[in-house]
Amino acid sequence: PSSLGYLSRLRGLALYTNNLTGPIPWSLGNLSNLEDLDLQQNSLTGTIPSSLGYLSRLRGLVLYTNSLTGSIPSSLGRLGNLNSLLLYQNSLTGPIPSSLGNLSNLEDLDLHMNGLTGTIPSSLGNLSRLVDLYLNTNSLTGPIPSSLGNLDQLLFLNLSNNRATGSIPVSLANLTSLVNIDLSQNRLDGSLPNIFNDLGSIQSVFLSNNNLGGSFPFESLSPTITNLVIGNNSFTGNINAMEAIRNLPNLTTIDISFNNFRGLFPTGL
Repeated sequence: PSSLGYLSRLRGLALYTNNLTGPIPWSLGNLSNLEDLDLQQNSLTGTIPSSLGYLSRLRGLVLYTNSLTGSIPSSLGRLGNLNSLLLYQNSLTGPIPSSLGNLSNLEDLDLHMNGLTGTIPSSLGNLSRLVDLYLNTNSLTGPIPSSLGNLDQLLFLNLSNNRATGSIPVSLANLTSLVNIDLSQNRLDGSLPNIFNDLGSIQSVFLSNNNLGGSFPFESLSPTITNLVIGNNSFTGNINAMEAIRNLPNLTTIDISFNNFRGLFPTGL
């Protein structure tokens, strides 16, 4: 109810996992002391009120798994104390606002499974505390910004199932804390830059269903890797290069299908 907007001392509002319907009241933007707003897993409809951008103390905005529509308000970029912005599994459309790059305390940004379009804003590279970035399963286009290489605290990067084009930025080698990278099911092309020498914590690499070519640097993979899925690309070279995977004791899954490797398969793998 819109009357919740009169609770001026409220610090937390958790209404998650109910059967709530209708729009999010504009009046919630009056809750100037609110630190956490969690409305996840309901059946809320309508747009995200731009008035939520007035909640200057907000640390968590959790609206995932609803039926929200419209665009992400650029006013959310004013929420300088925000740690988590979780808007996934809705029906949001339009571009990702570049103003989200102003959220200097943000650690978790999850916008996956919406209908977002446009390019990935280069301003996201300003989010120096970001740990998780999930933009997968949208309709994002254009190149992967090289500025994402500034996110040196990032553990999980998932841009899969979009329409991203161009090459993979060499700047991703700076993501030395990265555990999981998923760029699969895009339209990426060009040769794979030599980034794996620096990704010493990487466990999962998913690059399948792109147009990537050239040789694959099996010899550069970290011994921490468990999943390597690079099928449905145009990688070339002698399959004997796979001898290097003998040095990957944690590897449990490898998929190099539908590429252009040649030669005799190494024995004893």
